[in-house]
Amino acid sequence: MESLKVSSLGTQTAPKKTHCVVCGGEEFLLRKTVPFWATGLPSTGQLYTSITGKDAFYLIQCVKCRLIFLDPIPEKSYFDTIYEASGCYPEGGDQRLKRDLEILGSHRGEGKILEVGIGNCLFLNLAREQGWDVYAVELNPNNVNTAQKLGFNNVYLGTVESAPFKEGSFDCVHMSSVLEHVLDPKATIMKLQAFLKPGGVLMLSAIPNIDSFYHRFIETVLGNNSFIVGFGCAPHLTWIPPFHLFYFNRHNLKMLIESCNLKVLEDHCRDHIYWEPHEETTSQALTSTRLGELCREIWSDKSAPEEKLEKYFGRIVQILLPAMTGAVLPHLNEIEMALDTVSDLAYLAKKVA
Repeated sequence: MESLKVSSLGTQTAPKKTHCVVCGGEEFLLRKTVPFWATGLPSTGQLYTSITGKDAFYLIQCVKCRLIFLDPIPEKSYFDTIYEASGCYPEGGDQRLKRDLEILGSHRGEGKILEVGIGNCLFLNLAREQGWDVYAVELNPNNVNTAQKLGFNNVYLGTVESAPFKEGSFDCVHMSSVLEHVLDPKATIMKLQAFLKPGGVLMLSAIPNIDSFYHRFIETVLGNNSFIVGFGCAPHLTWIPPFHLFYFNRHNLKMLIESCNLKVLEDHCRDHIYWEPHEETTSQALTSTRLGELCREIWSDKSAPEEKLEKYFGRIVQILLPAMTGAVLPHLNEIEMALDTVSDLAYLAKKVA
């Protein structure tokens, strides 16, 4: 197997993939090594070793478009096993799903909609309440059983690629918190656009932005603080192999979507999804004069988000690190907004005729 020596990101070697699913690039750097214990699920690592021979999860980065992904990615049977053991993943808050549905409705109105990955059926319920004709694809048989008990009879157990729907069947397709989990994101999006009617729209949402302030802060600061690690905010909150296989940023995700016979209509990337669960722990002590002055300076800076993150990250850490507790998390929302790095990626795209 060919290897590529890492220069700026480390000194180890990374297996060379044939091509990047976004840009077709063939040069990669080893971006991150995640030990099995850091995922909190050692059994997934033990099975991974038995299949791949690897002693950790290795994440490599495309030199050209900066997409990051697990290498190697096992066959589907591995993921069938680990997802069955892990159970159901929640979809997220009602407000986010309501927002997604409103966006879809503003473009197509009531019609036939496909949900990919049903979680706890929140989106299915919301769509049915608003008059949509609801269909879904779901890998977890327990989730399918739950949906059927709730009266959703058009839920297919399986993958997008194996779903029995005809091309041109749907007015809208919605997929939230799923794309980072699939084995081949491009093949999945291509299949979804084929399911759309002419002029139909696809909503991809709640995809983590690996270039966000949130990700960098969690990885760099919170993972080194014993109180925060105990609080549940270790670095693996942003690096989550083998469940998250692909790690996108704002630019390469849009590039991927538009390579699949789709045109991005709207950017609905957001910056506070991950801070919302911690809003009740706000501490007034952290709203210091220094932090306020720094936020005002960041807001007035018209540089690109990536440039601002590099410029201000060290100063943000200097201010927040001495008071590092769980209560710091809500305050990071304003910093994220000022930097405009957004932690939650979401795009609405239209099928190209």
